[in-house]
Amino acid sequence: MTRKLVVWSSNASIPASAMNATTAVLIDSGNLQLIFEQDILWQSFDHPSDTLLPSMKLSLNKITGQQACLTSWAALDDPQRGLFSVGIDPKLPRQLINWKGNATYWRNSSVKIRAVLSPTGQFNLLLWNDKSRRWLEVWREPLNKRDFYAECGPYSTCDNNGDTLSSQCKCSKGFRTELHKQWAMGDWPGGCVREKALRCDKGEGFEKFEEMKCWGKT
Repeated sequence: MTRKLVVWSSNASIPASAMNATTAVLIDSGNLQLIFEQDILWQSFDHPSDTLLPSMKLSLNKITGQQACLTSWAALDDPQRGLFSVGIDPKLPRQLINWKGNATYWRNSSVKIRAVLSPTGQFNLLLWNDKSRRWLEVWREPLNKRDFYAECGPYSTCDNNGDTLSSQCKCSKGFRTELHKQWAMGDWPGGCVREKALRCDKGEGFEKFEEMKCWGKT
């Protein structure tokens, strides 16, 4: 007879009435939840490992002292609990602290983050640097004009030739533009139209496009 070996457990406190009626659900965010009727009894996002995913939080309960921390692996190929952990400093709740075992390994100062929407529609995330006394850009979108929604219009493609600040739209094979004046001015959303009516019985087929984005209607 094969012996059953428990290799992992949520270690959740489950009421006796729910012992044989709990359901484990892995939702799209990656959060594993134990559910009884409509109640979430336990979820993995409250117990991070070495990765912080969207909707996860590093938290500190000042009453119970319970923390949700990131914990390193023992090695790149060994997921056992490692030496390092990152969480909120119980004495200075606005700071993050990195522990090596029980000893402080590193701590940060208060983090100041600023999100700005520019007049051009670009969304920027800025981080305050105390040393330089400046806001430093750490992220922005869109980076490329090819990411603009429906920049080139129907049946056309965008090619910026490696230049993120400019783009050039062109009609796909078998299509042409009727808006020559607008296109000459860099106004492409009108897109293209077929050069001739589609007739599938005349040897017409499919064209392969790579690294394309298809925009749907909103």
